[in-house]
Amino acid sequence: MKELGIALIGYGGVAQVHAMAYRAIPFHYGLPSVTFNIVGVADNNPKAKDIATRETKCATWTTDYHELLACDDVDLVDICVPNHLHEEVILAAAGAGKHIFCEKPLAMDVSQSRRIVAAVERAGVKNQLNFNFRFYPAVTRARQLIESGFLGRVFSFRGCFYRSSYINPEKPLSWRLKKDIAGGGALFDLGSHLLDLIYYLLGDFDSVQSTVDTLIKERPVAPNSQEKGPVDVDDIVLMQVRMANDTLARLKFLAWVPARPTT
Repeated sequence: MKELGIALIGYGGVAQVHAMAYRAIPFHYGLPSVTFNIVGVADNNPKAKDIATRETKCATWTTDYHELLACDDVDLVDICVPNHLHEEVILAAAGAGKHIFCEKPLAMDVSQSRRIVAAVERAGVKNQLNFNFRFYPAVTRARQLIESGFLGRVFSFRGCFYRSSYINPEKPLSWRLKKDIAGGGALFDLGSHLLDLIYYLLGDFDSVQSTVDTLIKERPVAPNSQEKGPVDVDDIVLMQVRMANDTLARLKFLAWVPARPTT
């Protein structure tokens, strides 16, 4: 198997997880340890250089990802930048003839997604999204049981995705809480994972009814700051769904989990 050269675009927490995963994959699948090589890392924050080079042992580090796209030994571009930059980097990578692995969501809206699909098909490269829950062993087994008919007809189900990242209302604003950068809140960040999982197990959707709200409407603009800024993305989504096969569902996405009452 040819060594796969990888360029990591963005080097925050998610990219660090990706870097660890590339090292772990050979152990899980019995592949040679040299199957993956992180050729270079690009991040617009120069402070990330020392961390990235130490952790990935990459030969190239830059603040301009286009430099990595020009490298002949880069086969795959792994995109871990904020959501509003996905389209730009995907189009550039496809234009350079590189395969693409991108953090979800694919894009900020449908028009961006269509441009991405057209560019990828025109370039003849692979473009994959990081909907990793599909590949959990329990999910793989659930799909097998459904497809084999073992479960019979699925009449209804419930789904929820709770995350406690923003349980503290004093946690400062981040790009994930700004619609012009993130594109959305709990629905984009959490819901996309669960919706993809449902699609993978039960097929297409027929109709959706949703209530979307923001429960914590402002946060400090910086750590220990008294100044508050608005949160303009959703942090709770309640959804009722009818699948194409008439299965009914009730879904809930919550970007923070209220503390349990003490007694």
